[in-house]
Formats: sequence, structure tokens, C-alpha cells
Amino acid sequence: MITEVSGRVGKAQKLLLAVTALFVTFTLAFFIGRSSVHAQITTERAPEEMVRALPEPETPPEAVQRLDLNRAERWELEALPGIGPVLAERIVAWRSANGPFVSAEQIMDVEGIGEGKFAEIRDSIYVEDTQ
Repeated sequence: MITEVSGRVGKAQKLLLAVTALFVTFTLAFFIGRSSVHAQITTERAPEEMVRALPEPETPPEAVQRLDLNRAERWELEALPGIGPVLAERIVAWRSANGPFVSAEQIMDVEGIGEGKFAEIRDSIYVEDTQ
């Protein structure tokens, strides 16, 4: 059986249509507003202003130029060229097990630090006279 569809819209259908229209309107407004805020954030500041907005490092670069092997913390040792977390931990462990370094060259006693690695960090490390 085929029933004829009347051309009239009922109250429930009108209400559903109104709710759908409101939902679509608010959704579009939300995403349009969100994208304009994002565009405003990315275009308001020039790159040099963004760099200036970055916090200053805790330790100034000059202070990291040379490290005393007997006083340097693991994180400071990691700042040395070619020294990552593993080697930094080995240096600290060697110092704990064997006592203070007597000379900067003695760092080559640490496993993983040979003449090549020492040549890279030689100018960045020293051993303060402990006497």
C-alpha cells in the first residue's frame, strides 16, 4: 500500500528543524571563532617577539663553558659535546666509586670516553686543585 504524504509539516517536525538549525549555527560559530582566534594568536606576534617571550635559561651560557669534573652535576655534564645521559651518569658513578678526579685527562678512565671524546671536551672541563 502506498500512502500519500501530505505537504504539511507538523509541530514536532518544525521543532526538530529549529533545533537542528540552532545546532548547526552554534557549531559553525564555534569553529569559525576558534579558527580566527588561532589566526590571531599566530599572526599577532612577530617571530622576534616570540623569542623574547621565552624564559631565560637558569644557567647563563658563560657558566657552562668550563666544568669542574669534581663538582659538575649529571645534567651539567650532559651539556658537554658528545656527552649524553649515559656517559654523564658513568662520569658521576666513576667519581663516586673512585673519588675525585686528579686531572682532566683521567676522565678517559670512564668507560666510553677515549682520546677522541676527550679531545672534544678538553677545553670544556678542568679539575680544580683540591690541595
